[in-house]
Amino acid sequence: MIDDSGITQETDPDISAYRREVTYRVINVSEDDQFFCILSQILSIVGSINVTGFVYKLPSISDPPTQLTRTTTSVTITWRPWDEETDVGDPPVVAYIPYYKMNLSQDWISGSRIQPDQTLEYTASSLETDINYTFSVAAVREGEGGEGPRGPAVTIKTLCISKYITGSILLNATAAISTFSTKLLSSNRNALIRLKIWIYVDFHHAF
Repeated sequence: MIDDSGITQETDPDISAYRREVTYRVINVSEDDQFFCILSQILSIVGSINVTGFVYKLPSISDPPTQLTRTTTSVTITWRPWDEETDVGDPPVVAYIPYYKMNLSQDWISGSRIQPDQTLEYTASSLETDINYTFSVAAVREGEGGEGPRGPAVTIKTLCISKYITGSILLNATAAISTFSTKLLSSNRNALIRLKIWIYVDFHHAF
């Protein structure tokens, strides 16, 4: 650490007979910051240079992703590529990172890194049934720290699994007795179940 201003020595000095080269890293740089490098020997300044900081703007997609498909346990999203004319940030964009989460209090879960020349799709799997999930995508610029802010989000709900009922009806001359059994395939307690029952009576044999 050189001082408390976020300047660190990045490499060991490269020393030769006529040259000495050292690389420094500066963090928390703002646009138009001025940097000065001064060479001194004992108490005399033998050289100096000043540099104006240039900060790239990280890319961000201005539109939310859209739903391609969804099942009871997965959602597939797609998104358009980052556009220099309509979106925020500086090129080049070298990758995209999809994110999703189940609720506002949950941390974002990052998906696999998608290259620009790949199909811009991502499938989140092993999701819970009949639950809202929030999806967003971040664009990544080349270089360290190049991931931009996540773009607008979209909420997509996984499908619920329906219930089905099987049953039988026993008829005799005086009563119709029905028995039914249900199989629950989902935790959705608000699902509407519609039953249609057909009863056929042979009057020639019933009386």
